[in-house]
Amino acid sequence: MRQVADHLRQQTVTLGSEQDVDAFARSAFNRYYYASYLVARGLDREIRAAAQSPGHKALPEIIVGTLRERILRELRSAAKSRLLPYGRVESCKAKVCSATQSLSELLISGYGLRVIADYEPEQIAHRNGKTVLLSGTTLDAAARWPERADRFCGEILSVWKELGH
Repeated sequence: MRQVADHLRQQTVTLGSEQDVDAFARSAFNRYYYASYLVARGLDREIRAAAQSPGHKALPEIIVGTLRERILRELRSAAKSRLLPYGRVESCKAKVCSATQSLSELLISGYGLRVIADYEPEQIAHRNGKTVLLSGTTLDAAARWPERADRFCGEILSVWKELGH
């Protein structure tokens, strides 16, 4: 997904017509969102071992709800059984809460922009120099969504693995 999105993003800078810029940019925004969603879905599958993939609207809620609570519950258990020192547990809790919140917010905003890209043609993606913008978000910012999702998921998974998984 990222490679396709990166290619589309590069093309938006060289295209001549505004219609082409709009079409390629919309597709790039869409692909960057899906790349981020797939990263987060992988996290959900690893931690919750869910049989079915959650929908796009449900995943951010699952991340800050069920998934976060499962990790926090295991951290409380690790503290009670003294598998981890109290200070380490508190540090892990803060890390998980921050990363799950950030990941959820990224998915919500990315999905919102994906909906605009797919279903609101009256909102035009336009280019100003090498900057492409759709609904107040630059394509360069969207290009960072997957790596941000990777980072947040990595933080969450590091705690999960520290708990022995």
